[in-house]
Amino acid sequence: FDNYKLAKPFVILVSYITVPIFIIYAFILYIYFFKILIQAELPKGVITNLVLVFALLTVILLFISSVIKSNKLVEKFREFFPVIMIPILVMMFYAIFIRISDYGLTENRYFVVAAGIYTLISMIYYIFYRSNSNIVIFISLAAIIFLSTIGPVSAYNLSASSQDARLASILDANGMLESNQIKPKKNVSLDDK
Repeated sequence: FDNYKLAKPFVILVSYITVPIFIIYAFILYIYFFKILIQAELPKGVITNLVLVFALLTVILLFISSVIKSNKLVEKFREFFPVIMIPILVMMFYAIFIRISDYGLTENRYFVVAAGIYTLISMIYYIFYRSNSNIVIFISLAAIIFLSTIGPVSAYNLSASSQDARLASILDANGMLESNQIKPKKNVSLDDK
């Protein structure tokens, strides 16, 4: 990929349309997060949707832009945008971990965290390693896919144990669990129901 030449229309699309759109979207996210911090109220389920796809597309754009050498905006984008993405990713992790602490780990939340970790690793890589060798991006993606599908830290295993523990703690808190048997109870709080 080091000596690969992109077609001129594709270079123009990336340099003068896609990169400015990403910069504007990141600016909008910063304004939105600033508003959230001022109001001290975190919206439910919105932040992850706004950030995750954008972060994954940013990894792809940074990978593609590594071939474009002749444009100053693209060079500055590659230099500064990974640093700009770190606080955005931190806000996403904060939102998803609040959701996990409230409702437990599910497979969907597991994959959100895994994708967030992948983008964070990619951004840190692009911050500290500016060469064209992007093999770490693919190796980290393969490792995260492997870990999330096989073994004791897979999405299914961790989400099943998290949901089992959550159910057991709710049942135990309401006095409905006796020697691993569930005993019905009528006066259970609405939240626990």
